[in-house]
Amino acid sequence: MKKARLLRRNDPLKKDFILLGKKNINLDIGNLCTLECPKCARQTNFKGIRPVPGHIMTVSEFTKIADYFTKISLCGQISDPIFNPNLLEFIKICKNKDKHLMIHSAASHKPMHWYEEAIAEHGKGGWTFGIDGLPKDSHIHRVHQNGEKLWKVAKKAAKAGPRGGRLFWRTNLNGCA
Repeated sequence: MKKARLLRRNDPLKKDFILLGKKNINLDIGNLCTLECPKCARQTNFKGIRPVPGHIMTVSEFTKIADYFTKISLCGQISDPIFNPNLLEFIKICKNKDKHLMIHSAASHKPMHWYEEAIAEHGKGGWTFGIDGLPKDSHIHRVHQNGEKLWKVAKKAAKAGPRGGRLFWRTNLNGCA
């Protein structure tokens, strides 16, 4: 813990931790995913085990969480949030309760109109899309992903402004020279 330190009120690093003092939670809201990413827990911890442990979070369960937490992050460790059939309802719940919702997704297996509705309904927060390398090559690391489609979705989310999120570009440089 040599690098650990407490952040003081005027610490310049504090701006990077704007969520201090808020009630935050990171959820895996299901156990389904169509991708076979080599480094994913589905492939490393649960290879050959089907169904993967867990269940689809219900609207009732999510509502209880949204009543308590300020910031909710949906980031699948063994699933992708888009495969929870209640995700659009979760988005509406967070918007109605004025909660900050971040959705992290790498799967591309919903129709474009579904993504458009999800982005349009989103309140505070935004989306992070896992696209490794150039969109045309992302399927190398995100097996079964349509990176070009997901890139289009990411651009739609970025155009939606603050409710849709921002477009960040970090690339896995393997093979992108």
